[in-house]
Amino acid sequence: TMLEVCERRVWAVPDLHDKWFSPMYWRHRSAHAALDRIVYDIIAERRRTGEVQFDLLGMLLDARDAETGESMSDTQLRDETTTLLVTGHESTANAAMWIFFILSRYPDIERRVREEIAAVCGQCTPDDGQLRELTYLRMVIEEVLRVYPPAWTTSRTAIEDDNILGYPVDAGTSVMISPYVMHRNPRYWPDPEVFDPERHTPEMKESRPKFAYIPFGGGPRNCIGSNFAMMELQLVVAMVAQRYRVTVVEGEKIEREAIVSIRPKGGINVTIAAA
Repeated sequence: TMLEVCERRVWAVPDLHDKWFSPMYWRHRSAHAALDRIVYDIIAERRRTGEVQFDLLGMLLDARDAETGESMSDTQLRDETTTLLVTGHESTANAAMWIFFILSRYPDIERRVREEIAAVCGQCTPDDGQLRELTYLRMVIEEVLRVYPPAWTTSRTAIEDDNILGYPVDAGTSVMISPYVMHRNPRYWPDPEVFDPERHTPEMKESRPKFAYIPFGGGPRNCIGSNFAMMELQLVVAMVAQRYRVTVVEGEKIEREAIVSIRPKGGINVTIAAA
């Protein structure tokens, strides 16, 4: 609900959804309160029990200010946890879904991914070193992020007057950039609608301009969680593939829907069987 309201507000002219008379205002407020309750309850339970866990919340609870030695307040913990929950879950979950969709549609690619996982990891949970050896899987993931970039559009605000390719950009102007469009530019991506993991070999990467591929944005405001997201995706795909085969139901019609991220409208029906 919060992502839907966010998307509506991005494109609304004028944006009145933050006003009390807009139904979106009340939907967002209700959803925000529900998320707060969930996060605050988890924080309160961890503080109450004093249980030490080596997870994200445990790291945040242990964090201390370098100058004052103070720990985070509940509000700070809520802010950090919610940010990572929203930005680190929704986009990665959508990307993982598109990966399994692609593997189901391209049996030869799926076979090669499975063979690599079996050769490198066997049935063990992949460690950091093994993830680095899953080079073909990474290429597949990178191609999925080209075709279905979770963040299909992003924006930057000009902090001073500028000129881009002859177009004047005044300070304060919001400039929209679309990875979805850039990743289909035939100047850099021949036959852009064709799914081809070989586009992401080291040699092919060197042949393209740096910002022709921007699933995580670029520059100083590049997504801070990009490496974490890639590790998540490799782990998820490898560990699912070790145990299961995910197949899209025959005849399933996939319609892409762009909210904050690109997702299949109404979801994707699949069958799951033991590998």
